[in-house]
Amino acid sequence: MPDTDRTHCTVSLLLLAVCGMLCAAMDVAARSQRLAIWLDDRAAVEYERQNRAFLRTRNYGDFFETLMLDELPHADYSRGGAYVMGSSNVVFCAEFGDLPTEPRKLIHNYGFPGADALEMLQFVQYLTDHEGWLRAGGDKTAVLIGLNYKDMLDTTAQFGGAGDFFPAYLNGSGLFQYDPKQGVSLPPMSPWERSLLIRRNQWRSFAIRLERSITPVKNLQANAAAIHAAAERASKIGESLETSSQWAQLQRLLDYLKARHVRASLLIMPTGTWFDGIPAEQIFITRLPRMAAANGVPLIDLTHLLSDDEFMDDRHATFAGAKKVHQALLKWAFNQLHQTGALPAGVTP
Repeated sequence: MPDTDRTHCTVSLLLLAVCGMLCAAMDVAARSQRLAIWLDDRAAVEYERQNRAFLRTRNYGDFFETLMLDELPHADYSRGGAYVMGSSNVVFCAEFGDLPTEPRKLIHNYGFPGADALEMLQFVQYLTDHEGWLRAGGDKTAVLIGLNYKDMLDTTAQFGGAGDFFPAYLNGSGLFQYDPKQGVSLPPMSPWERSLLIRRNQWRSFAIRLERSITPVKNLQANAAAIHAAAERASKIGESLETSSQWAQLQRLLDYLKARHVRASLLIMPTGTWFDGIPAEQIFITRLPRMAAANGVPLIDLTHLLSDDEFMDDRHATFAGAKKVHQALLKWAFNQLHQTGALPAGVTP
């Protein structure tokens, strides 16, 4: 072999070895729980400093991915539990990672960005059919469904309704399939194919987390006048909850839970004064309590829990605001677990 060819071969092998080592290092880093905790802890300090709500994502790039690929596979449903569901304004108030070991096993954040009533129903059906969610029995399982009026709008870009994130992530991951009529299912694949797809998602998520770790965290504050003006404009051009299909889907969700003896509760999430007088908001805060009463479902009303300066935008709480909502969620969860006997009465938040 000529010297030139031998040199090219040596360089190629060295480059291949370097690429292999980089891939191996990336794989180890992406799956390292210690590194994930360090990144979460570091981010939590900065988010608190900027008064922005924070949620741990562990080894993944966003919370729903953490939920689907980490939380669900390791959940123990043998004792029942308390599950908080809703869209992102609920999710960022339901960080339960710092709870003591026993309550942490039983109290879960099962919300996801953009969740509407139909998608929450489909998610609950997936949990029941594929994850053994009701293994302990519905009477040992409690669900709190947190809502604001935006969650009850039919999905439209025009009015910013919920619903887009759920199908986009599930179908984009390659690990799940979503159909608006059939809900969530698992595509047929071998264990090694699934393992490779999970690794791919972990690598992508790790890159996202590294980028996010060097991006400055900015303080956000809701602009009450701008939000109110936008809500008035939306109302004038047709935003309405009168004919939204999400009311029927919420009824289906409550019926599904009741048929399985699940302990359901409804929650009205905090709202800024900028929605006062907006027709859709008035319909929501009037109709949801009537629905709760008609179904014999407890209602927790946190509408006025937060002041306007405790919001980052039109519906998401600041770090301080999220802590207040968090305490209400914990109070509900511990009360449910005491009633089901999953936790002794002496164990409190």
